[in-house]
Parts: sequence; C-alpha cells; structure tokens
Amino acid sequence: MLEEQLFHIVEMLVLGLFLGALIDFYRVVVALYRPPGATRSAMDILFWVLCGLGTFIYLVRTSSGEARFYVFMLWITGFIIEQKLLGRPLRRGLLVLFKGVLSIVKLFAKVVWQVFDGVLTILVAPLRLVTRLLMQPVRWLRRSLAESYPRLRALLSASRFAINSWWLGEEKKDV
Repeated sequence: MLEEQLFHIVEMLVLGLFLGALIDFYRVVVALYRPPGATRSAMDILFWVLCGLGTFIYLVRTSSGEARFYVFMLWITGFIIEQKLLGRPLRRGLLVLFKGVLSIVKLFAKVVWQVFDGVLTILVAPLRLVTRLLMQPVRWLRRSLAESYPRLRALLSASRFAINSWWLGEEKKDV
C-alpha cells in the first residue's frame, strides 16, 4: 500500500514536470511563429483545453478520477521544479532544435526547387529548339508576305508577337 502511494506521488510530480515542459514547448512555438492577436488567443485557449483534457484523462486512468488537494500540490511542485531547474535550458534547447530543423527544411526545399528547375529546363530546352526550327518557314513566309503586301505588315507584326509570346515564351520585340 505504501509502495503504491509513493508511486502515485512520484507519478503526480512527473506529471507536473511534464506539464511545465509542455508549457515551455508551447512558449517556444509561439515565440517562433508569432501569431497575430486573435490567432494567439485561439491557440492559447486550445492549448489549455488540451492540457486540461489530457490531465483529466490521465487522472481518471491512474486514480479513478480522484483529484485531491495533494495531487494539485504535487503538480504545482513538479511544475515549479521544472521551471526553476529545467525551464531555461529546455527552452534554449528547443529553440536551437527548432531553428536547426527549420534551416534544414529550408535547405531541402531550396535543393528540391533547384533540381525541379533544372529538370524543367532540360525538358523544355529541346522543345524550344524544335519549335524554333519548325517556326523558321513560318517566319520566312511572313517576311515574304510583308514585303509583297504592305497591308498585311501590321497584321503579321501582331501575329508574330502572339506566336512568339504564346509558343516560345519570348518577350515582345520591336519591329
């Protein structure tokens, strides 16, 4: 019986330590994310509702939901121990960890984008070459017609821009 009570005391102290660490984790996430006012309020409410619900479920499973005064005192004691001994180093460690993970994710995204851009360039370059070769007779015909029929010059000039910008992806060039 005494062994069981001692285990329950240690268990509630550890729960207080865990809640303190969870609060530190939340503080680091909020410090890095910096949500605007209404979002921050909603996050705070959600955090505390989830903490309360998790604590309640844990209490129901371990001690049939009996919340006595000493349980709350042990939670507060565990929380105070965590804040005084582990709080600052834990927050610093989490901050370094999150910043490291964020920089790795950014680097990975940059590498993936560069690979995608390179593959896209490799795939599009031959298509542009083939398009230019196929468009050469059209350009020759357009020049010939423009010289022969001055009325068509304005129409063909506009069509050149439309064809180039749509098909080749080039900017408009002055005629």
